[in-house]
Amino acid sequence: MDNFLPYLFFFLLAIFTYIFKDKIALSTGLIDKPNSIKVHTKNIPAIGSLLFTPVIYFGLINLFYDGDIKLKLFLIWFILLSAFYIMGIIDDKINISAKVKTFTTLALLFIILPLDQNLIINNLSFESINYIIILNQGSLFFTVFSIFFFYNVLNFSDGLNGLSVTLCIFWISFIIIFHNSNFFYTIILISLIITLLPNLLGKLFIGNSGVNFLAILFSLILILEYNNDRIKIDEIFLIVLFPALDALRVIIERILKKKSPFIGDKSHIHHYLIRIINKNLVFIPYTFISVMPIILFKLNFNIFFTISLFLFFYITILKYLTHK
Repeated sequence: MDNFLPYLFFFLLAIFTYIFKDKIALSTGLIDKPNSIKVHTKNIPAIGSLLFTPVIYFGLINLFYDGDIKLKLFLIWFILLSAFYIMGIIDDKINISAKVKTFTTLALLFIILPLDQNLIINNLSFESINYIIILNQGSLFFTVFSIFFFYNVLNFSDGLNGLSVTLCIFWISFIIIFHNSNFFYTIILISLIITLLPNLLGKLFIGNSGVNFLAILFSLILILEYNNDRIKIDEIFLIVLFPALDALRVIIERILKKKSPFIGDKSHIHHYLIRIINKNLVFIPYTFISVMPIILFKLNFNIFFTISLFLFFYITILKYLTHK
């Protein structure tokens, strides 16, 4: 209980931030304005990240002082989290072009990740297959590509209230339940749950700053858990399968239509779900579909059968929704 007491300040700070959200949004200029591809019709404060970033930063600092992570790794995490967070804040304010974001993201990853081998995926080890793929010289490129794709997957899911936050709640809950129930992860879970309700109700958005922060945070967590042999590649693949598959489909469709894959539209599956369900409730079927692959896998279904069954389900539900 003594360990939890300092965190109460940050949870009270989150409540304070919510109460004064409009004033904070106006003073910082972090306001999400409606446009043709957004589902909200009025200005919404885009400061939701302030409900969870302070406590997560404090938790990271606490890990360092408790000796759970070394100084170099702490500094790398801090720099990456801050760089992605600041890039998101700038994007919220002036709308950075996709090319600039892509170049900045890749440059940061290629420069910083090699500073610590604990942040590099050197092989692919599976839970379902007794086989290890050694990446050799391709390790850095695979790691950077994986983080970059994960970053875009979470950004693509951030088109409707609560979806990106719910995904992160699912991911951290999975890690806590099946692999590592440390205190830092519990704090992340609580902070995201606190953020979820006002986000679902459309009272505030987490903005690009929040999505960027969560994308790099969960990338680092998954790499850490994997390199410590607490989670396997196929498990990671399955927990991100649904949002990744939908993001990949949207990218391919845009390319085939000769559009930029990074210019938003309303072709995501959550946009189609709005046709049959209230937008504030879309997170429920979205979460159910997201957890389906890993549930099947944990029920001892074969990995190939799990993926095949899920692909069939995804294609079926997509065809049904697109014809509504």
